[in-house]
Amino acid sequence: MRLFTWLRRHPALRFVGKSAMIAIALLGAAIVSSLTIDLGPALRRQAEDEGTLQLKRPIHIGRLSIRLLTGQVLLENFSIDGLRPTDRPFFTAKRLGITLDWSTLVHKEITIDSVELADWQMLVEKWEDRHNFPKVTNDNEPEKPNRFTTTLKWLHATRGEFTYDDHEKPWSTMAPNLDITIANRPSYHGEATFHGGTVAIQDYVPMWANMHARFTLDKGRIHLDRIDLETDGATSVASGDVDLKHWPEQIYQVKSRVHFPRMREIFFAHETWRVSGDADFSGSFHLFKNGHDLQGTFSSDLAGVNEYAFPSLYGALRWTPAAFEVSDAGSKLFGGAARFTYSIRPLGSPIRPTHTFDVTGSDVDLVAFSDFEQFPGLRFAGRASGRNHLEWPAGRFVERHGDGRLEIAPPADVAVMMPTPSLATWFALERVRV
Repeated sequence: MRLFTWLRRHPALRFVGKSAMIAIALLGAAIVSSLTIDLGPALRRQAEDEGTLQLKRPIHIGRLSIRLLTGQVLLENFSIDGLRPTDRPFFTAKRLGITLDWSTLVHKEITIDSVELADWQMLVEKWEDRHNFPKVTNDNEPEKPNRFTTTLKWLHATRGEFTYDDHEKPWSTMAPNLDITIANRPSYHGEATFHGGTVAIQDYVPMWANMHARFTLDKGRIHLDRIDLETDGATSVASGDVDLKHWPEQIYQVKSRVHFPRMREIFFAHETWRVSGDADFSGSFHLFKNGHDLQGTFSSDLAGVNEYAFPSLYGALRWTPAAFEVSDAGSKLFGGAARFTYSIRPLGSPIRPTHTFDVTGSDVDLVAFSDFEQFPGLRFAGRASGRNHLEWPAGRFVERHGDGRLEIAPPADVAVMMPTPSLATWFALERVRV
């Protein structure tokens, strides 16, 4: 008995005992906090019916449960159907956790403390006459005061993937490894990042993409304060607005640094000509129900095609569903200046598009041009001006046709030699003399 009393009072044993009690308490808290109760098929079906009614789109919940300690409601294998039964799902998530502050219900307030979303996918599709984005509001109904005020304090969506698939053009973008955080102080704001994305436009070479964006939310509208976007061959900074009530209505202001050689590899992969240089682009991109509109201006200190150099290149471009156009473009050219326009039209039509290239040159130094071309045994002098117009069907440059003119002014200190009379003219003059 004396030994037992001595052991019980020993400091080391007392320390071990207290540590064990703390460990047991922590283990118990962990078990209770992670303990969940399945709410059963009846409540799960009721939640599915309510969600289907709100979204006007069938939703499915694999399992509905609640955590005892935190009161967090868990939805597992949650999904929202596509526009039609045969379409791919609009949204899927392996796990969706929602924590509510039940105390605010007495004040007619629904406070969502947190939403945790993991392993999720969202697929937005667009066809010529429809899209699959759920309609969250009715534009024909006047706004009415809500019986309850809903507030979301915090949302974190991890390991996500967003895909936009336009079947009409076609073009698509996929953003994997997507992480989104939203908080509501002082207003709803958040950040979104992804890396390893892909942008595919028609049959061109797909481009990789990485993004980081900051945004705010206000009544169905997302305002993106800043978007830092790295894509294959370009670096961009943008801002814009997305109108969720009128999807896919969105517009962005964009400033980009474009690398010409990579652009040639992407959009003209089967061509052998080379380009060099970088350019700055400033403009806007508008995506709307019936198409898109990209327009802006570009400039480059020095651009090149094969060995030809074009210093101080500038111009404007516009890309719509009907055409691609470059206008008001020009550059310096062998001591003179060049102006040109280029277009591909019509696009989005069964008719084969026509490429049109029109260029005018003025005051071109023929000495500089001759030295560049290295004509065997020839060296021109003077100044040249003129115009050249070319047209050809897309993919059939051998069928090109056009017209042009060329005017050459001799150097100021060179006398112009008069044309030599023809042989017929000489005989006519001899007859007059006889």
